[in-house]
Amino acid sequence: MNVDRIRQIVAATTREFQKENLVTEGWNVAEIWAMPPIDAVPPGLNMVDVHFMTIGVDVSQAAAIKDELVTLLSEYPKFCQGPSYIEIGAALDSQEDALRLFALGEALGLWQVITPARMGIRGRLAEEIASAGLISVTGFHRK
Repeated sequence: MNVDRIRQIVAATTREFQKENLVTEGWNVAEIWAMPPIDAVPPGLNMVDVHFMTIGVDVSQAAAIKDELVTLLSEYPKFCQGPSYIEIGAALDSQEDALRLFALGEALGLWQVITPARMGIRGRLAEEIASAGLISVTGFHRK
């Protein structure tokens, strides 16, 4: 898997936005989300919720490189099995990039992002299971 090229594609086609508060607390830590607020989303982005943040995907730009992305992802068979963001984050050296890649794939129709909210789970339990790795994709479908 050409990690460098995947990271370039992710950087060129996605932007992260905070979901709500700038600071959240849990698990005895405070997290500071240093990203633009959700109300600062420029027009033309397809927004995808990946639990910890919302990712804006420039679908027109992403569509132009979809075939290349599909080829790159085909080199990593684990995508067909619905990997978690922790596994893909290890491969990409960045869990943030993994979440952005998940959003990109959903926006391009390659998979759906599975989050606690999509399964009807909210609140503290949602935070705990998301932090433990329960953010994944439905499995890579070449389209």
